[in-house]
Amino acid sequence: MEFSDEYAEIQRLRAALDAREARLLARSAAYADALADSVVPAIFPPAERLALSRRSTCAALAMATRTPEQTVQRATNDAEHLVNDAPAVLASLEAGRIRASSSASKQPPRSHARRATPALAPNCRPTPSRRSP
Repeated sequence: MEFSDEYAEIQRLRAALDAREARLLARSAAYADALADSVVPAIFPPAERLALSRRSTCAALAMATRTPEQTVQRATNDAEHLVNDAPAVLASLEAGRIRASSSASKQPPRSHARRATPALAPNCRPTPSRRSP
C-alpha cells in the first residue's frame, strides 16, 4: 500500500511540474514576442521579427536543457495552446487530477498537449489515485 501512495504522489507532482513547465514556456513565448521589435533589426518584416525572437528564446532554452531546438519550439507551441485555449485542462494538470500522456517518450516538454483544446481531456489519464475502481 505504501508503494501505491508514494507512486500516486510522484504522478501528481509530475503532472504539476508539467503544468509549471507549460506556463513557463508560454511566458517565454510572450516575452519573446514583446521584445521582438527591440532585439531584431527593423529590416525584417514584423512577422519575421517575431519568429526570430521566438527562435532565439527557444534556442536558449534548448541549450540550457540539451534538448533539440525543434523539440523546444514544439513544446512552446503546445504550451501556448494549453495555457491559452484549455485553461480547465491546465488547472486539472496543476492539481494533479490528470497527467499528460507520455507513453511515446519521456522527452521534457510533453508534446502530447500539441492541440490543447477541450478535446485534449480524453488524452489525459487520471493519476493512479483517481482511477475508478
